[in-house]
Amino acid sequence: MTQNRPQASEYAPYYEKYVALVPDGEIAETLEAQLREMKLLPGNLSEKVAEFRYAAGKWSIKEVLGHISDTERILAYRLLRIARGDQTPLAGFEQDGYVTTGNFSARPLAELLEEFAAARRATIALVRSLDEAAWLQRGMANQKEISVRAQAFVIGGTSVIIAWCCRSGTFQCCRGPNYPSHRPRQMRVLLQRVSSFPTRRDGISICPEGQLTGLDA
Repeated sequence: MTQNRPQASEYAPYYEKYVALVPDGEIAETLEAQLREMKLLPGNLSEKVAEFRYAAGKWSIKEVLGHISDTERILAYRLLRIARGDQTPLAGFEQDGYVTTGNFSARPLAELLEEFAAARRATIALVRSLDEAAWLQRGMANQKEISVRAQAFVIGGTSVIIAWCCRSGTFQCCRGPNYPSHRPRQMRVLLQRVSSFPTRRDGISICPEGQLTGLDA
C-alpha cells in the first residue's frame, strides 16, 4: 500500500524537517532503500575515520551509528504501541547517556552496521504488518502527539541524515583543525535543508554553521 504523506496535524511542528526529508511513496520501500544504502558504508569508511573525533567529548561516526540503532529501536517501539491503540504517554530518552554507556567505539564498524540492519529489518516487518486503521492511530511520545504514519516518516528522516553524514565522513559541528575539509555537493545540499533545525535536546543539534552534532527523538 502506498502511504500518503502525513498531514501537518499528525505531528508536532518540530518534526517537520524529519518528515520533509522522506520522499513520496510507500514508506516501507523507502526504509528498505535506506538499509541498502547503509550497507554500502564499509566501502567508504575506514575504522580510523569511523573513530575520529573532531574535539574531545564529541561523537565519532561509530558512536553516531550506535546512536541511530538505539533511536531506531525506540522509535519503532513507539510506533508499535501507538499502532496497537496504547494511549500511555511514552517517555523521551537522554541521548548522551545512551552513547556514553553504549561502548560503541570499542566495536568494529561492520558490527555496528549489522546491528542497525537488524533493527531496521524489524522496523520494516512491523511497518509492513500494519493495516489502514493502524496507520491513523495517534498517541503521545515525548510529550508530543504523533500518528503512526508520521512516526514512520520520522524514522525515515533520521536515517537520511545519518546516511549522508557517514557517507561523506563529515559528522561534525564546527570543523576541527585536523578534520578533512571535503564535503560533497550532496552533503552541502542536505545541510542547507536542515540548517534551520533548532539546537535542543530531543532532536538534531545544529551549531551556527548548520552542521550536525547529534540525533535524538
